[in-house]
Amino acid sequence: GSVKSQIGHTKSAAGAAGLIKAALSLHNKVLPPTIKVEQPADAVAPGKTPFYVNTTQRPWVSRDAHPRRAAVSAFGFGGSNFHLVLEEYQAQKAQVDWDGLAQIVAFSGDTRKAIETQVSAFDFDAKWNTLRAAAKVSRDSFDTTATCRLLMVIEHDVTDRATLKEGLASAFEKHEDTEAFVTREGAYYDHGKVNGQLGYIFPGQGMQFTGMQRDLSCQFPEMLEALEMANDVVGLDEEGQRLSDRIYPRPTFDKEAAQVDTAALTRTNVAQPAIGVVSLGAMNVLKRFGVEPEAVAGHSYGELTALCAAGVLTPEGLVQASKLRGSLMASGTGDRGTMLAVRGSLETTQAIIDEENLDVIIANKNSPEQGVLSGSTEAIKAAKAVFDAKKIRSIPLPVAAAFHSSLVADAAIPFAEGLAEIKFKSAKIPVFSNTTGKPYPKKLDKVRDLLANQLANSVEFVDEITAMYESGVRSFLEVGPGGKMIGLVKAILKGKDATFYALDASGGKKSGIADLAKTLAQTAALGHAVDLSIWDEHFVVPNDDGKKPRMTVSLNGANYRSEQSLKKMNRPATTPKVLATAHTQTVTAPTSVASAPVTDSAA
Repeated sequence: GSVKSQIGHTKSAAGAAGLIKAALSLHNKVLPPTIKVEQPADAVAPGKTPFYVNTTQRPWVSRDAHPRRAAVSAFGFGGSNFHLVLEEYQAQKAQVDWDGLAQIVAFSGDTRKAIETQVSAFDFDAKWNTLRAAAKVSRDSFDTTATCRLLMVIEHDVTDRATLKEGLASAFEKHEDTEAFVTREGAYYDHGKVNGQLGYIFPGQGMQFTGMQRDLSCQFPEMLEALEMANDVVGLDEEGQRLSDRIYPRPTFDKEAAQVDTAALTRTNVAQPAIGVVSLGAMNVLKRFGVEPEAVAGHSYGELTALCAAGVLTPEGLVQASKLRGSLMASGTGDRGTMLAVRGSLETTQAIIDEENLDVIIANKNSPEQGVLSGSTEAIKAAKAVFDAKKIRSIPLPVAAAFHSSLVADAAIPFAEGLAEIKFKSAKIPVFSNTTGKPYPKKLDKVRDLLANQLANSVEFVDEITAMYESGVRSFLEVGPGGKMIGLVKAILKGKDATFYALDASGGKKSGIADLAKTLAQTAALGHAVDLSIWDEHFVVPNDDGKKPRMTVSLNGANYRSEQSLKKMNRPATTPKVLATAHTQTVTAPTSVASAPVTDSAA
């Protein structure tokens, strides 16, 4: 990306600025954007040349053919043009690319009074680096096992700190000491021991979108490693694109081009491994901070990710199974059917199906008030007409087939054969099944059979989530792109004593790093194990004693002189000329100047 669009023309420093940007890009494995470009010139319009204008920060996923390289061009005044090429020192991303723009402030103590005292002492109005330092000190001393826990997330130039402070004061006033609360501004408080287990929910097909979890992919090694592994397993598609290219396509500048990218990612054989690898990377980012689930479940395709989270499938096995499942569900001849989402009670929906003798089934029982029907194209069309006539909202889904029905049952056999070639291990934690609503069996052959037939059986999501709650799960965290699944979970467990939240709560519309910070903060407030000391770990708290550090010279335009300028300043002064007087006389010029007679003349 052009550095000029960021800081303007820096004259002789232009090359240095570009060099710094290129070196950091290689080090952090990130393709930086060129800002302030709304529409590129025709000469570099998408598709016309191998080059393109990158207007969005994206993860720089490596290629086997060659290491990452970056070129720098510097064009100075007077025609001095320079060009150099840099190559990465190592292929792996070594550490998190912290920018420090989202801070977690963590307080713990034996009583809420102790928490309130810490909040009162915290300077909400401090300059950012001072606040950043105070936040680090608070995280280093935070204790998740303490009786009372309060955490806040503060974003630079985003969070209204005054409103956050006022919201906290109001919450303290409204709630009893032992009563948990969450403020709209990003504060999380809880009291006592952790309430039950932490369970992960993984999303299924339909939750994908281009750029999903992009911020995490650009900053965390775990995301980049997952993407590169998936690229190796999946290989190139028919258009020569890698899986990561579909997830993070080149920037587009019109609606039609963006729709093409979305359609390419939506294809079943692309969407399923894409959702899986992004969810896997996100789960590993959480693991970096010591967050581990005690039970897992997934919606439809998401069950494969859940099996990986439990250790049944390796990461490579997850991608292999995802690729196979997606390909089988997208293939076939004749009418493969379609699906229709219906908003209304499951009982009412089933009663209408029976009364109208509709040739469809409730394939996904997503919540007590939402179901998805599967059937032939004509049957779904007829069902849509019936529900419209009864003024019950229904939405056709853009899917490749009538999933979780007999119309895709023929895919179960080759799927089972393919799973036989993939290594399975015993689950480390319970994995709840869409089909039975219960934990997966322990015998691996039964695990394979249940998974193979899952794509042809109804998704009993209501029973599954209910069983998780009854087993002791009280904290439900959605891990993966978007946050729609957690809304279904909340609807299923309406009125129950449980907490529901999502890692990608904003669905990519806000900072993914801030979303992660809020997830970690809420998890820690609930009392689950979280290592907050490694958040923004490379930041060094400045030792500010108010004195200027020794051997420090501020370099600026007021005190910098180039070598050429110094030569001009140090050369001998020129002897001034002697001007002629008003009298007629001959004067002699200084010896340093060519002498000649000067005559006062009245000409």
